[in-house]
Amino acid sequence: MKFLSRNRVGAVVALLTAVCLSASPAESFASIQFELDSFSVSTHSAGPGLLINTDSSVISPTLESFSLDVGQSVTGDLFRIWTDEAAWNLDDASPQNASVSFNFSQPAPTFGGGVSGETYGATIFFASGGVLDWNNGPFILSFGPNGDGKLQVTLSDEVFNPGPGFTFRSGRDYGATVEATFTLLQAPAVPEPATLLLWGGLGLAGVAAGRRFVA
Repeated sequence: MKFLSRNRVGAVVALLTAVCLSASPAESFASIQFELDSFSVSTHSAGPGLLINTDSSVISPTLESFSLDVGQSVTGDLFRIWTDEAAWNLDDASPQNASVSFNFSQPAPTFGGGVSGETYGATIFFASGGVLDWNNGPFILSFGPNGDGKLQVTLSDEVFNPGPGFTFRSGRDYGATVEATFTLLQAPAVPEPATLLLWGGLGLAGVAAGRRFVA
């Protein structure tokens, strides 16, 4: 009686590994449910430069809970932006940082990220106004167990509190509402049950092969 050689044990393990690796992830055609747990807005509110106010309570319910197939989008109001300043000053032309951070509780595991832009006061053709510019364009949130799901977030650029000459029509009523669009670019891959079983049995098969003997 003799044990299988190490070469044969290695061949068995290599074969099982090759089979597992060749099993491709199953395509998932089901809609994916998203739950926006929270988001925060950060803008310039003190010091030199155009002073900004925001209100996040105007968020559309369609952005808080939505279901998407790949390629589909949902758009809704995200927050209100305005200035209480009444006149354009030279320091208002200096761009100031603005950002929004998102935190999703579904699909699990939780995921999130942020987008950055800038605000400033502009004056042109005998009119002035505040400007919100997401200068980095759309950004992508990765999600899913392996981080291979892709949700694109696009925020609208806005002009707020426009006024004649070097003045602003100050206050919330003359502000603007920033919209967000979520687009599902790619669903996370879902491993096939057979792949999971093969990977689970790989270690056991290798051990069993090492102990097997022949007459």
